[in-house]
Amino acid sequence: MSTTALAIFVRLYTASGNRARWQNYYVGQTVDGYEFMSFTSLPMVTTTSSDESSIGLVLPPLPAVLRTVESAMNEQWLAEVVMYEVLGSARTLVATSFGVVTSAAFDPSSITLEMGMALDALTAQVPGRRFTTALIGNIPKNL
Repeated sequence: MSTTALAIFVRLYTASGNRARWQNYYVGQTVDGYEFMSFTSLPMVTTTSSDESSIGLVLPPLPAVLRTVESAMNEQWLAEVVMYEVLGSARTLVATSFGVVTSAAFDPSSITLEMGMALDALTAQVPGRRFTTALIGNIPKNL
C-alpha cells in the first residue's frame, strides 16, 4: 500500500539570483538544486475576491536560517513555493505560489516566514511594497 505525502519546494531570490532553495521531503538530499530543510507550511490563504494571498513557513531556529530570513524580510526578497503530492516516486503538482517576503516572527523554537502576493489583483499595482536594489537591481539616476 502506497502512502501520499506533501513535498514543498521553496525558492527565495532577488534580481541577482537565488538566495535560498529548500525542500522538506527528501531527507538529507539535494533535489533539483533544493537542499533539504526541515520545515512545515502554514495553510495557504487565497481568495478570488481579495488582492492578497499568503503562505507561511515554520522553519528551524538555526543561525544560518535566521540570517537568511532576516535578509529576506529586510530586503523583501521574492519567493516561489511549489507543492507536490508525492506517491511512490511520482510527483504531482498541487499548488504554486509567487510573492514577496512580507514578515517574519522569531521565537526560541521556530522562525515563521510569511510571504504574500506582490501584485494587487484589482489594479495590477504593487500594494504597499518598497522597491529595493535587491529586487530590481541598480536604480537608474537622472543626469
